[in-house]
Amino acid sequence: MDYRFSDLIDMHHLHKLMSSFYEATGILSAIVDIDGNILSAEGWQDICTKFHRICPQSEYKCKQSDSFISDHLHEGPFIGYRCLNGLMDYSTPIIVEGRHMATLFTGQLLHEHPDEEFFRRQAKEYGFDETAYIEALRRVPIISKERVEFVMIFYSQLAQLLGVIGLERKHQLEAADKVLKEREERLRLVLEESNDGFWDYNVETGEVYYSPGWIKMLGYSPEEIEPHRRTWEELLHPDDKPNVMKVLNEHLERQTTRYEVEQRLLASSGEWKWILARGEVVARDKHGRPLRMVGTHTDITERKQSEAALRESEERYCLLFNNSIDAVLLADPDGVIYATNPEACRIFRRTEDELCQAGIDAIIDTADPRHTAALQERIRTGKFRGELTFIRKDGSKFTGELSSAVFKDKDGLDKSSMIIRDITERKQFEKEMARLDRMELVGKMAAGIGHEIRNPMTTVRGFLQILARKQDCSHYQDFYNLMISELDRANSIITEFLSLAKNKKVELKPQNLNRIVDALFPLISADSMLADKYIEIELGDIPDLAIDEKEIRQLILNLVRNGIEAMSPGGKLTIKTLQDGDQVVLSIQDQGNGIKPDVLEKLGTPFFSTKDSGTGLGLAVCYSIANRHNAYMKVETGPGGTTFSVRFTQDRLEHLDNN
Repeated sequence: MDYRFSDLIDMHHLHKLMSSFYEATGILSAIVDIDGNILSAEGWQDICTKFHRICPQSEYKCKQSDSFISDHLHEGPFIGYRCLNGLMDYSTPIIVEGRHMATLFTGQLLHEHPDEEFFRRQAKEYGFDETAYIEALRRVPIISKERVEFVMIFYSQLAQLLGVIGLERKHQLEAADKVLKEREERLRLVLEESNDGFWDYNVETGEVYYSPGWIKMLGYSPEEIEPHRRTWEELLHPDDKPNVMKVLNEHLERQTTRYEVEQRLLASSGEWKWILARGEVVARDKHGRPLRMVGTHTDITERKQSEAALRESEERYCLLFNNSIDAVLLADPDGVIYATNPEACRIFRRTEDELCQAGIDAIIDTADPRHTAALQERIRTGKFRGELTFIRKDGSKFTGELSSAVFKDKDGLDKSSMIIRDITERKQFEKEMARLDRMELVGKMAAGIGHEIRNPMTTVRGFLQILARKQDCSHYQDFYNLMISELDRANSIITEFLSLAKNKKVELKPQNLNRIVDALFPLISADSMLADKYIEIELGDIPDLAIDEKEIRQLILNLVRNGIEAMSPGGKLTIKTLQDGDQVVLSIQDQGNGIKPDVLEKLGTPFFSTKDSGTGLGLAVCYSIANRHNAYMKVETGPGGTTFSVRFTQDRLEHLDNN
């Protein structure tokens, strides 16, 4: 195999050596291989690089001088020659195993002060800028012939040393080539018997040897496979071809150390098989052009199918994980969270990083008596399903339905999953439904017995009025009035009972809450002023609703009177209306002391009252009215007061219009 000089010598270190020599002596040097490639150059003079070598006439003289030196280079250890452009040049050959592989060169110098008139005439002859040319001449080093000859003796000895080093390196490379060829032969024998395919590509001719394994892999017969590169290119999938060719060319051009790419090839059955191709250039010419490349083909179709199935599974998991309506958290056995989905971040009001930093103990209320039992069950069975109390970032708590299980990850380590659903609204809904059921039961009972009670009460009231008018009973007038008043009070309680019935008939008409509030304002304002309290209304721009005016009036009056009674003298009660998305909101806010938690739990329950003279039906009636209007009530309370909000949906009006 032919080697270049640069293949045999470490040019980087040689260049550093020549550079140091120039710095020490001021004598230029250059190493040029037999193809004319300059491998190293130090200290070249401007008179040559900027004048002699760029002018056609003077460059021609340079080439004549180079030819003379080349022709007489082997006549001695070195040769010195005055070039036709007036400067001295010296050279010595570098011989490796009898072969001239490069030339070590110095020159572009003078042995004595130059004849400037000669160079001025030369400048005029070649059309040089005379001043610049003479300045370049004056920078040419003047070195005695004796000193230069000493340097050339050193260069000649250096050339001999480089020849010895080159020869040793050549023997090493040849030994390595021999080992490589032996390995290739062994590899060929192995691959011919293996399931992998082997190919041997002659880059110059395009011929390719395809092993029996290569051919069998695609299901063809040897007669169907032409031993040429175009066979492979014709079988290559069109979508893969641009990338495969790019990877191949990069390796051929020495941009990569190995060729490795995944590609699809057409099998005889018509299916596309995934193939992993690996290879390497094993021979190049003296110019570095690739001559031979060998490699293997491995069928990775099953692996690619498995990878595709895995990706699809992971995509499905990610979709489920990220779009689940439940919070999903993954944690280590010690409670360190390492993954959460968006819903978990939403219900706990923390970012994923915050949840991971906080850990399980920060989001579960360990004071919940159910917590210990849940841990024990999961330790015993590896899973748990039930309700627990959880804690948000702001410290607020909520009831969640937890489903947790222990599993092993791909490394066989224990991990745990937690799926949490915030059931606060469901609990509130269940509580509200229970309250409505109780009120419905009371309403049905009232409807059933109301008529039977009211008839005798009406009779008794009538006779009491007759007796009260008799002269001989006049001294019992106060008693009659008291009895009639109590009968009227009992009748009003029965009316409130009947208001609790879910199926009570309502007359829904398009109405505006603002108009009803405005109409009631004088009445409720008068009531509040008598108690040294104040009413303020803030009415927003809201649409009409399908409502029963009488029932809404009763709801407002009940809530307003409760608010007035809850405040101390000087307090202010605010009535607001506003639109919140597709809902219309009526809110009544007082400045009382708030509602105690134990009372809040029972709020709206029939017959429950904190007032000495209360029937416990006022709020229950309000909840029933809201329910009949497809609305719901929300209570917000604190030390600064309580706000009752009634939220109406606009679809009731649309439903009424459609009917």
